Amino acid sequence: MEGFSYERRKKRHKQANTGAGFNIVAQEVRKLSSETATATEQIETSLKTITSNIQTLMESMEQIETASNDQAEQVQHFSEAIEKRNEITEQMALYIKGLLR
Repeated sequence: MEGFSYERRKKRHKQANTGAGFNIVAQEVRKLSSETATATEQIETSLKTITSNIQTLMESMEQIETASNDQAEQVQHFSEAIEKRNEITEQMALYIKGLLR
């Protein structure tokens, strides 16, 4: 009977060790799960920031494009005004030459 009791104690000890091992594994799984959740939140936050920055960049590019187009239009008008002034200056010069002859 003592051998039977010894075997029972040995079996219980083995089961306790198995249970302890399972608890360690379960704790590690919970820890990894928590770390994964934290990393996922950080990635989500980073992606939101990147998306926001890209949107801001696109808006800035649109503003730059609009300003560039406005400047190009102003340069065109300025060039046309200079051409007209040059034409008038040439006509005046010809007129004055004609008067002086």
